[in-house]
Amino acid sequence: MPKWIDEACQQLTLLPKHPEGVPDDVWVTGWALLDALKDIADLEALPTPFASPIEGGGLQIEWDLNGRHVEIEFADHEDLVVLWAEGDNARTTGFPASHVERVVGLLKWLLRGGTHG
Repeated sequence: MPKWIDEACQQLTLLPKHPEGVPDDVWVTGWALLDALKDIADLEALPTPFASPIEGGGLQIEWDLNGRHVEIEFADHEDLVVLWAEGDNARTTGFPASHVERVVGLLKWLLRGGTHG
């Protein structure tokens, strides 16, 4: 398992649960996403993300690397909102949490640059 997954999981264990922070169903979705990413060899070089609760109950995981930024918000257990940015160019979209391949694509972009979206 990549070191960043282990460190992200440690961060998640320290976050407050709902109502102060992360509802149980969102919590499970966040853990499931990290679990789905742990065996993808192309992502081993990622830095440790920053995990935090979001206002209104939810979870955010974000990475910064080489001037690029990716945020994944879990506002509920079914859908993700993602933001990716490089310099002044930022884009946001949403998709079902089950679409792990889209998250993988964003994280590969974070590592390598190029175009995405």
